[in-house]
Amino acid sequence: MQTEVNKSCPSSVAQVGAILLGVINDNGSVGYLETPVEIDEDFLTTAGENAALERRFRFSSKCVKSGCEQWHDGKCGVIERMIDLNPDWHEHNPSLPSCSIRPTCRWYSQEGAKACSHCPHVVTNSLSPVSLV
Repeated sequence: MQTEVNKSCPSSVAQVGAILLGVINDNGSVGYLETPVEIDEDFLTTAGENAALERRFRFSSKCVKSGCEQWHDGKCGVIERMIDLNPDWHEHNPSLPSCSIRPTCRWYSQEGAKACSHCPHVVTNSLSPVSLV
């Protein structure tokens, strides 16, 4: 796996400077953007008119490790729980989705390709850290 250098959290909150990774599809999965978009105040104002941005979009920002309530035992608990709850997903979908942050992704660094088969099913909920689909 990767060395520990500036990892990206693939399930962050909407904030200035975050990266827009994708849009939540009608089926609840993430449709990734080919080119990531850095979030600015205009985006937050325009898109935020309907609130709950994290339920409609997926954002990425710097992984803050122990500064996040999802951090346990030296790793991210979000993807670990997803894999534990859905162990067969990787076998059913072994191809990796297109992803602009894979080289720095905390989940990929931690769990490899398994993380990528689970990632499209994670929807961040601004009221609680994640919704495990």
